[in-house]
Amino acid sequence: EKHFEIDYYDKQGLRTHRLSNDGTNSPLISAEFEYTNNGCGKFSMTLSKDHKIPIAYERRVERSLCGDNKAWYSGYVQTRPVEGSTETEWKYSGYGFFNQLDGVLVNKTYTNTEISAIVRDIILTYLDGKTNIVAGTDIYSTGYTAEGIKFDYVTAKDVIKQLSEFAVNYIYGVDENRMLFFKPVETDINEDSRFWVGYHITSFLPEEDIDSVENHLFVMDKDSNVVYETLSQESIDAYGLKQV
Repeated sequence: EKHFEIDYYDKQGLRTHRLSNDGTNSPLISAEFEYTNNGCGKFSMTLSKDHKIPIAYERRVERSLCGDNKAWYSGYVQTRPVEGSTETEWKYSGYGFFNQLDGVLVNKTYTNTEISAIVRDIILTYLDGKTNIVAGTDIYSTGYTAEGIKFDYVTAKDVIKQLSEFAVNYIYGVDENRMLFFKPVETDINEDSRFWVGYHITSFLPEEDIDSVENHLFVMDKDSNVVYETLSQESIDAYGLKQV
């Protein structure tokens, strides 16, 4: 496509800026968005240095076609330039919200529960209101009931992956509306695609990456009992919840 827009949101979820690739004096130079089996994947965007937009970590970024308010991609900022860079073009990158499942730990036992019901419970208990992922309706019954399954501080991403393996031929992820989906694989649809708009830029640009941030720590003994817990609320407010 030739025309697209990128919306940027603040911490409260309110849109503060809209960038267009064909707008007059637009700071947007190029953008790349990845779509995978797990929904929205990686993204990157390059802006002119004088854009004056306070782009912070963990803030939501959405892509849509010009004139269409429907989001075609939704993700969050994880890497941004370091202040003081002398580059004239600044590159920002991040991930779709499926990546946030890596920072949430599930600690719960389910008995005689259908797999899709477990997925719904995890969304409502661990994700909705605590991450940018929201509850949706794209959760399909599997017909498989787990007699007993226990998760001891397992990442939500690994939990959903394990549940999909129980269900067999189910696909999961987070879509452009930030809703977690769990549904049968559609063999008639190519789930993998990549959209590229603009040109590739190769240059040195100092940046920071928050992928290694951990701000809510559980220490367990050999019997998987929690013996110590600590967190940094300041870090959670700045970078989002990252449990380990």
